[in-house]
Amino acid sequence: MAIGWQEAASIDYLIKNDAAIVATNEEEIFEQLEKMVSNPSIITEYAKKAWDCGKKNHQIDEIQKRLLKDLESLVKVKADWHSGLKEKKSSNLY
Repeated sequence: MAIGWQEAASIDYLIKNDAAIVATNEEEIFEQLEKMVSNPSIITEYAKKAWDCGKKNHQIDEIQKRLLKDLESLVKVKADWHSGLKEKKSSNLY
């Protein structure tokens, strides 16, 4: 369970990735604790979600793969852009 200010980057990250049971105010602390007491399997569910989030977003191999994919995409966009400029210049010559 994570408790913190809703605007904190860490809390926002956990919420967006559904990687933790989160409480952002005093009332939610009690609500989330009641939820866990009445449904203990939710703890195991969120343990798996947190693990999966960590594997997806914090493993160096995965980060490197995504970075390489992004860089390849940028190179393609730049090549396409240059190709479009050449076509535009050649069509303006006539």
